[in-house]
Amino acid sequence: MSPVHSFYGKPNEDHLWHRFIEIAKREGRNASIILWDFIVKYVEEHGPGNPQSRIESFVEGGLTDQGAIEGRIRQKFSQGKEVSYQDILKQCKAEVPNIKSAIAMAERISKWLNNRGVRIWR
Repeated sequence: MSPVHSFYGKPNEDHLWHRFIEIAKREGRNASIILWDFIVKYVEEHGPGNPQSRIESFVEGGLTDQGAIEGRIRQKFSQGKEVSYQDILKQCKAEVPNIKSAIAMAERISKWLNNRGVRIWR
């Protein structure tokens, strides 16, 4: 892994950064890897968007954005320990009219669930 960017903190909080480095060393871990793992997890969790529904989606015939649909489907399937990919795809197809978009959504949801320990059956 090569360095990509620098990390900047508050000028008067160097002691916090040094404590972080010390703790990581004490645990036998690399501070950069700890931060990288956090960034990867954060992007995976927040990348698809907030699973909340827009206010317009509560009005009959109102907007329903794909982020809200995806979040709702993720939540539905995140309750179990294993799920069939076909079930995820079926749910996506039922809510997203464009087949390519439904397949892409099913793939993202499957990856998201798998990263959280849900077994995906293909």
